[in-house]
Amino acid sequence: MIEPRRWTLPELERGAEEAEAAFREERLSEPLHQYSEFFERFAVVFRGLVDRLPVLAHAEDSAETIIEIFSEEDARTALRYLTAPPVSEDDLKTLAETKLSATELRSTPENARRVASLVFRLLDPHRFPWVAESRLPTSDEVERAVVASAALVAAQKVSTSRRSASRVQEDAVKEVLRSCGFIEDPSRPDIETIVDAPVPNHFRSESKLGRTKADVVARLADQRLLAIECKVSNSAVNSYKRVNHEAVGKGTLLALGLR
Repeated sequence: MIEPRRWTLPELERGAEEAEAAFREERLSEPLHQYSEFFERFAVVFRGLVDRLPVLAHAEDSAETIIEIFSEEDARTALRYLTAPPVSEDDLKTLAETKLSATELRSTPENARRVASLVFRLLDPHRFPWVAESRLPTSDEVERAVVASAALVAAQKVSTSRRSASRVQEDAVKEVLRSCGFIEDPSRPDIETIVDAPVPNHFRSESKLGRTKADVVARLADQRLLAIECKVSNSAVNSYKRVNHEAVGKGTLLALGLR
């Protein structure tokens, strides 16, 4: 068997420095227009939702309003950001004990009213103080609430879009493998034994490898199985955890019979 290459500490340190430099360049060059586009888009949505807030408190009227909101993708997202703190869709589904689709809510108005009641109950008192005080808002209060709410959604949207970096990294890894003569096979969900793995000089996308997953699995020419994890992190602590979990965990799997 060919001895695997062992990187020296200086080589690993240089690689870490290059990764940090690439992160800084990417983050600093990140266009502000992406955040601004999300902000402007959701500011319009929140202005419409603010006008609907009084309806959420009235059970007889709230069902149809909630159904209308859940028929519009952006309004559906914005509704969850009215609460303090914003609630995830999964949490809202669990708390309201209902599926969150316009069709489901239309067929069961009581569930729609329960969603309205829940959102109204969790409404952010700092952004919407006039609601708890049972009065009309001032124009300044409305504008502050819209700005704060749109900023919350825009920040989260930009953060979510950054997660696509892992996919970019995975594509780059595949391109390197192809440049080395490897051939990509159709993905298979599980690799329980070496028989399930790709043949030598072939690779495939995300597969379950033993009890964990690998983003790319390749078989080397000498029959060894190479499990590759593609993750992006700007946290040194989280990176250490990743290395320990992925390298040690998958290394153990290889030693147990997948080599």
